[in-house]
Amino acid sequence: MRRCLNSLPFLLMILLVFSGSAAAEVTQGLEGCWKGVILFEEGRIELDMAACFSNLAEDGWKAVLDLPLVGVENLEAETVELEDGRVQMSFDLGDGGGERTITAKLEDDGDRMTGEFHQGARVSPLLLERADSAAAPRVVEVDTLAPGIAALKQRFLGDSGDVRLLLLLSPS
Repeated sequence: MRRCLNSLPFLLMILLVFSGSAAAEVTQGLEGCWKGVILFEEGRIELDMAACFSNLAEDGWKAVLDLPLVGVENLEAETVELEDGRVQMSFDLGDGGGERTITAKLEDDGDRMTGEFHQGARVSPLLLERADSAAAPRVVEVDTLAPGIAALKQRFLGDSGDVRLLLLLSPS
C-alpha cells in the first residue's frame, strides 16, 4: 500500500502533462484561418464565410469574420470561447437583425469544424475547413468594362478580328 502511495505523485504528474498537451493541441488547432459555408437551404442558399482565430493570451481568443456575399469584412466577434474543442462566438452585423451565434466543434483531424449558425430562432448548419494562412477570403470583384453602353459598344467594335465574348448581367 505504501509503495502505491509513493508512486501516486508520479502518476498524477504524468496525467497532468498529458492532459496539458491535449489542451495545447486543441488550442493550437483552432489558431489560424478557416473558410467554409453556412447552409441556410442546402444547395439553394449558401453563405460563404471565413474566420481567423488568434489566442492573445491575456485577452483570450479573438476572431475576425468575413461574409463577402453580404459585404461584411473584418468583423471582430464580440465573444469567443473555447472549451473542450468546442468554439462558441457571437457577433452583431449591425443590420438590426440582432446577435448571431456560431457554435462549432473542432474535428479530430484538426482540419474541419462542424456546427451551427444561430440567428434568432433560425438554426443553420455550418462547415469550416482550415485555410492556408496566406489564403485570403474569397472576394467577388466586379470589373466595369466601360462607363456606359456607348463606350462599351465602341470598345467591343474596336476589338474586331479578335475572339469576343460579352456577358451582360442584369439584376432582374
